Formats: sequence, structure tokens, C-alpha cells
Amino acid sequence: GRADDERWAIWSTSDGRRLHEFPAGEVCLGEDPQDRLVTFRSKPSPQLSFWDPRDFQRTRELPLTSTNIIRTASLSPDRRTVVLSYPGRVGLADCDTGHIRREIPLPGMSELVTRLSPDNRILAALASKQNEVRLCDVGGTAEAVKLAEDRSSIFGLSLSPNEPVVATASVDGAVRLWEAPTGRLLAQPLQPQLDGVGEPVDLPAEGREIGGAVQPGPHRALALGHAG
Repeated sequence: GRADDERWAIWSTSDGRRLHEFPAGEVCLGEDPQDRLVTFRSKPSPQLSFWDPRDFQRTRELPLTSTNIIRTASLSPDRRTVVLSYPGRVGLADCDTGHIRREIPLPGMSELVTRLSPDNRILAALASKQNEVRLCDVGGTAEAVKLAEDRSSIFGLSLSPNEPVVATASVDGAVRLWEAPTGRLLAQPLQPQLDGVGEPVDLPAEGREIGGAVQPGPHRALALGHAG
């Protein structure tokens, strides 16, 4: 999480001690398949860094080469793909080599929040300024599907680890479930009784830690966070 000075830091879950603070500008994405911590920085040049979780020493730096300006990055659920966000498009890069395997055009969208499904087939992209969410079949050739417009601003989204379902959260407190990649609304908006605005919270399929999405699975539960 972020420390008071806006740097990303690691804390102990047992006693709350701050174990390490990353350099300014480094955003912690999570762990790669070798359990190394992965960080991303966009300036002065975009790159990934890999850190030993035992002593927090940087073990590798991996430049990301792109003709586009990379704004943000996130790790896929299988930790093998880095999702890179540019103005108007998204790139999918190999976490080990940095090679950008595919770019997906999303015209008119900027400052994206992206989510990739566990099977790497469905991409969900949120442009909060445009109040727009699009879904894309990564393996297909069809254009991205735009979700039906919501009069209340959308500020969060998440993907199910078990089923082709996307959850979006709006500032009016409503959570909506959509079929992926068709964009069909699956049910009436949910109105959780929370003291604040609800947002989908990522929960991995195995449910061991906070971190993937609507969890329809056997219990069909939805994890929510809220302001305050």
C-alpha cells in the first residue's frame, strides 16, 4: 500500500511494522511467478523492477519499449502478463521479457483502469473521466463492447475469477453485474447497505487474501469496500 509520503511500502501483517519503502515513482504491482515483487515506473523511461521479498533488494530491471506513452501498469491474475495503459489503447506485455505481445485499440479512452480475467481472455477497461467501460475478447478480433451508459459516475470495476462476469461500482452506491464480453446487464443494480460508497474488491479464486472480484463461485458472494 501507500505510505504517508505517497511512496509504496510493504508492512508486516503480524505486527504492522513497515518492512520496506520503494523509491518515489515506483508502483508495486504484486508478485511474479517466481514470487519476486514487481514494481513499475513510467518516468524517466518506463520499466519494470524485480525485488527479492526476503531482503527487498532490486535484482533486475526490465525496460519497456513502446512508441506510446505508458500511463499505468497492472499484473494479470496469473502474474505472467503486464497490462499497460496508453491514451486510447492497452498493451499486453510478457512479464519476463517485457515484449508487448498485443495492443488493443480503445479510441477516445484515457487514464484507464484495467482488469484482465484469470484466463487472459477478457479485458475490462474503465475511463472514469469519460464515465465509460468497455469489454474486449483478447483472443478475438471483435471490437470492444461498450457497457450501457450509467447516469451515475462509474469509479471501480472488477472481474470474476470463476465466471465471465464484470462488476462495476458507481458513486450512487450501486453495483452492477455484466456478462463478459457481451456487455449484457445480468440483474438489477445491487444497493449494498454500506456507510459509504461500495466498490468491488479483488479476491483471488482461492480466497486466501484480499487483493479479485465478484466471486460468483460456489457461494456467489460479492466482496465490497467502502469509503471510511
